[in-house]
Amino acid sequence: MRRRVLGAILGAMLLAPAVFAQDRAQLFVKHDLDGEAANAAKIVTVATLADSTTFTIAAQPDVCRLVDMTVVDADSSITVGTVTVTGTSCLGDALVSVFTVTGGSGVKNGSPAAYFGNVTSAISSVLTGESGAPDTLTVGYSTSISKAWGMYGQLYTRTNGELVVNPFGRFAGPALVTTSGSPSTTLTGNPNPFAGVSVGDLLFIDNGATDPYERKVTARASSESVTLDSAINIPSAGAKWTYKKFYLSTNPTHRLWIDTRGWTSITAVFDNTSGTNTGGVISSWECTASPDFSYGVIEKDTLTVGSGTTGVDESALDLTLAAYPFCRFSLRFGTNDDADATGAATESADAVVLFNGRR
Repeated sequence: MRRRVLGAILGAMLLAPAVFAQDRAQLFVKHDLDGEAANAAKIVTVATLADSTTFTIAAQPDVCRLVDMTVVDADSSITVGTVTVTGTSCLGDALVSVFTVTGGSGVKNGSPAAYFGNVTSAISSVLTGESGAPDTLTVGYSTSISKAWGMYGQLYTRTNGELVVNPFGRFAGPALVTTSGSPSTTLTGNPNPFAGVSVGDLLFIDNGATDPYERKVTARASSESVTLDSAINIPSAGAKWTYKKFYLSTNPTHRLWIDTRGWTSITAVFDNTSGTNTGGVISSWECTASPDFSYGVIEKDTLTVGSGTTGVDESALDLTLAAYPFCRFSLRFGTNDDADATGAATESADAVVLFNGRR
């Protein structure tokens, strides 16, 4: 089921506190999409292939992307050689991917899959058959329409070393915070309560009521001061708080699944806040019987918001028809974000996932 809804409805949902009641729940996911055009030389510009070379990192991926390498082997003579790219993955853990530069000119892919959020180095091995300046490489990416799975939650590591995001998990705030007893968007505290907080994270601040304040961090002045997206009033004595970090991944093997067991329906309500794109913004629900993909992933519901369109949409799944225990919600561009070429704001969407009806 899918339908257009009024912007005011989503606004109310985004500002409403999260409720984890017996028959209804909601959680936030958020996607900051950037449809930068494919750029084969974004990370390493044209550089000569040579033995044991540390290449200059010119720029970082705009969002976490599948990074590839383009090799020009002028006379197809390179028989031995690799380039090792090091950085962090979409979820922030260390990632080392090795690219083989043999086999003639063309686009090379890393192993393991090079989904990088940040690249710190690219270093060649000893090469055999390179001929100097005619043989070059660039490092970048060749697509701008990857699916992006976004989620607020708590990252944890399974016993096998695999990273998983729990959308209902929260980190504990290490010290009390305050607005000094008056309404303000500036939240402070000491010692260093915001050491683990980043711009875009979601804070839950105790206000003495059943439901805490929910606020996004829009700026971080220091580990003792952050700016919130709307004002709150916390006494000078301070208040306890928890927070969820925001994770975004374009790597389909990452576990950004929502546990839907026990619910009769699940709905994503999302606000497409920028319309500077071609091909529209495409949302998808994907579900599986097992989060380790052993039963495969089935795309259950897809909705395209037209090119140049802004506004609010919802995409819902009836889990009484097919009781999949794990689902995830993605957004991607049909083509790309046209605004990036002129430096305008990137495409983005906020989404609230609503759970309805305990079985």
